[in-house]
Amino acid sequence: MSSTKIAVGSPPGVSKPGESTRAPPDSRSLAEVFDPAHLRERLRNIRPVAPTFAQELEIAHRQATRFCAQNRRVLEEVRRLQKQRGQMGAREEEHRA
Repeated sequence: MSSTKIAVGSPPGVSKPGESTRAPPDSRSLAEVFDPAHLRERLRNIRPVAPTFAQELEIAHRQATRFCAQNRRVLEEVRRLQKQRGQMGAREEEHRA
């Protein structure tokens, strides 16, 4: 796994969870946000991080796939145990009657 840390933040004009959506988080206008020089600078800052982000995303996808498979196995086991418990409960009821 890579040791590069990726900073996560909201883009300009997008509020973070729990924040008000009334005002953008910064005071830049849309013209400033979409200024070609500004966009080139942002792209220059993003380029070195993109391969690491893609690698981390791929790792997370594989891990999610493993977790889903593990979750299915656990749910199957729970259902089997619940069914077994229900059958045992029915036998106990027969013996009491």
